[in-house]
Amino acid sequence: MKKIVLFILLLCCYNVSAQTILSEFPEGQSPYKNGEVEMFAEMQHFLVENNLSPCKKNEYVWITLKIDENGQPFLIKRKSNEKNIEKNKCAFELAGKALGSLKNWQAAEVKGKKVAAYYEFLFIPNDFFENFEMGYVSTNSFSQPQFPGGKNAFDEKLSKYLRGYLDWSTINTDIKVTINFDIDTKGKLSNVEIQSKIPNSEYLHEDIKFSVMQLKEKWIPAKIKGNPIVFTYKFEYTFSVFHID
Repeated sequence: MKKIVLFILLLCCYNVSAQTILSEFPEGQSPYKNGEVEMFAEMQHFLVENNLSPCKKNEYVWITLKIDENGQPFLIKRKSNEKNIEKNKCAFELAGKALGSLKNWQAAEVKGKKVAAYYEFLFIPNDFFENFEMGYVSTNSFSQPQFPGGKNAFDEKLSKYLRGYLDWSTINTDIKVTINFDIDTKGKLSNVEIQSKIPNSEYLHEDIKFSVMQLKEKWIPAKIKGNPIVFTYKFEYTFSVFHID
């Protein structure tokens, strides 16, 4: 009997299980009591009260924390963020010192249950000294990179290439992969990296990487205060495979 393989390609948000770490906090929830405004205000107070100095150049760094189910924060160094941290050591060190003073973290919740979740924010140290304004949040200084036609166009094109270039006969179970790539200041995609916990997945990773590289369109680059920056775009895909005999 001929086997027909059907699949669904989904952009992964989060699923809940005992071991799950959410990729981000659910909408409407904050990792810090009273929200980011309070978090940034407390960071600024610490930096000024301890007579710390701003960075000599206009540095910025992406900070990733894991907030566990008990509300305890852990600073995470993602592989995809290593270059950014290396180029902005002063910013990373100041962020670490300020974060160590914060006490009011809280866990994410899903269906009434506290769960671990990642939280990422942009830290621009020079905004925390003479230029600091009450009500400050760093996202107001940042704009995401934009694919021509928006997110739906990006999902449709990438799904099309994945359907065409992956060898689906070798995929017989649900899999989840993390895809990272850079968008440079000119809007060009490069440095694609694929990560998963799938054993012997080298060929699968290469096929996914090749599919992503087919996205030749020019992006609108990410910007901080109107200035283009190199941005690492990262997301998760879940491949759900169904077999019908």
